[in-house]
Amino acid sequence: MRLCCAMTAILAVSSAATAAAPSFPYKAYVTAEGVHVRSGPGNNYYTTDKLDVGAEVEVHRHDPGGWYAIRPPQGSFAWVSGRFLKLQKDRLATVIGDRVAARVGSRFSDIRDVIQVRLHRDELVEVLETKQIEGDPESSTWYKIAPPAGEFRWIFGKYVDPEYPHEGIRKAPPGNSPLVDSSPVVTESRSVAVRIPTDTSSSESATADRPDPPPSADAGKMEYSAVVQEPKASALPPLSATADAGYAQRFVEVRPGEPEPPAIRRMSPEEFQAELDDMNMALSVMLADEPSQWNCDGLARRAESLVAAAETALERGRARLLLSRVKQAQDICDRQKTLTAARTHTEQDSRRLGAISRTRAEAATDAEQAGEGRFDGVGRLARVVPASLGAPQFALKNDRGAVECFVSPAPGVNLQYYVGKRIGVSGVRGYLSEQKTAHVTAKHVTPFESNKLR
Repeated sequence: MRLCCAMTAILAVSSAATAAAPSFPYKAYVTAEGVHVRSGPGNNYYTTDKLDVGAEVEVHRHDPGGWYAIRPPQGSFAWVSGRFLKLQKDRLATVIGDRVAARVGSRFSDIRDVIQVRLHRDELVEVLETKQIEGDPESSTWYKIAPPAGEFRWIFGKYVDPEYPHEGIRKAPPGNSPLVDSSPVVTESRSVAVRIPTDTSSSESATADRPDPPPSADAGKMEYSAVVQEPKASALPPLSATADAGYAQRFVEVRPGEPEPPAIRRMSPEEFQAELDDMNMALSVMLADEPSQWNCDGLARRAESLVAAAETALERGRARLLLSRVKQAQDICDRQKTLTAARTHTEQDSRRLGAISRTRAEAATDAEQAGEGRFDGVGRLARVVPASLGAPQFALKNDRGAVECFVSPAPGVNLQYYVGKRIGVSGVRGYLSEQKTAHVTAKHVTPFESNKLR
């Protein structure tokens, strides 16, 4: 009977310990201002970034001492010596060495002592910036790259809570609570709830904002795998996993019977490429329409989600190139709205000056009757669609709809007001060999037909 009770108690304790352990990875949120993000699990590792209250992190494992390994936050980077990268197009580069060190970068200095991941030959990385560092014995040229797969940052678990933004209450069994001793021994099965203070002057916030102590002299230039001791009881793979595997395949441990963690969407390479192709097609269809009909907001959100879902440097490069194209289209759309507003304002002014408008129209008719030979170009002004970068934006068409010549405005001349009108332009006449058509840089415009002041 006593043996049966003892076995029941052991099973209860074991079940409580299993239920307390989270499934990795999971989303959590920072609960204080200015919390340090470090290059390793300890205060002796240099700070790579700081996060404010409410910032979302993706936790991949819990390390000894209360440190959480998280996916590098937005804006994180690593350093690679220029001797080992060959630049490609679309901000990509190929690794040209074996076991090339990717050094963890910090946005506060050029320190780059910690190495977590070594890159394989012919591996693609995304280049963020090139920097010349004088006096470096290894190389004067260094590249900032997007953090390779398998590279992490660490944050103290006391300032991380998966439920903070939703309820303002942190809930966890005492054996796994970041607010108490992280000893693996479980003595109770009940849960506790502690309300997080919202006053930023609390002791937690003050500790998070406190400046870092200077690193010790023996803390530098050692590989992370050589200085960090793995927990003996952990069944998770070591942090020195190879860089070619994605985050979705690392540090994932699912236990039956426990609640699902916050969903983190993962995409296979095929799903990622299908989404990328669909967005490129949607963008092409949108650009074929008039800018006034464009709707870039939805595409921008999809592109940003695609960048966040990218698992490799190649995927991130392609997704960011697409996002850049969407933002260019958004800029064109915004400028079109500004021009439309200006045109509306001008039309309102023209109605108040109707008499002057009629006088100008009569003068234009007289000018046309006097002969069109004195103009460098005559026709009905139309926009060139689709417009190419650096190419003329307007053209003069004859009565049959054929292009007589292309037109570009001289400084101070706004041709937008004359679109759809028959006009004569005077200026500098040239020839476009690629289009095999004449070209006029318009310095003066004479409308031949108008019922409004332009």
